[in-house]
Amino acid sequence: MANYYPRSPKPDRTLGTGPHYDPNSITILRQDDNVDGLQAQTNKRYKSCMHRAVVSSTTTRKTMVYFVSPEMDKTVRPPEELVDAEHPRAYPDFTWGMLKEFTRKHHTPDTQTLTAFVEWLKKKKEKESGNE
Repeated sequence: MANYYPRSPKPDRTLGTGPHYDPNSITILRQDDNVDGLQAQTNKRYKSCMHRAVVSSTTTRKTMVYFVSPEMDKTVRPPEELVDAEHPRAYPDFTWGMLKEFTRKHHTPDTQTLTAFVEWLKKKKEKESGNE
């Protein structure tokens, strides 16, 4: 995916991309050499960090983004070595296809997306098992 951010005389009032998490397993970003614009929060454990793109008042900015994800039928679960008494599982197992379905239909680029996905996933599993 390619992004183009034109320069703006008021960059503090112009949005490049809003704060969001990428719904894939790895994101590789190639930015222009001398133009800053990606802003990322610090990661905790293995988690997509929230980030956004901002514009510049003096120059345009271009990025190329490559997304890497597992096959749609692959189950996503944490590695056993990341789960212990201090770090219990926070999310149920799901397939990559379930996450993609959710992000296509309901994704919003905010801090509540992952929480909303887990709630949607629980309701979907209840409906499938007939415990609605």
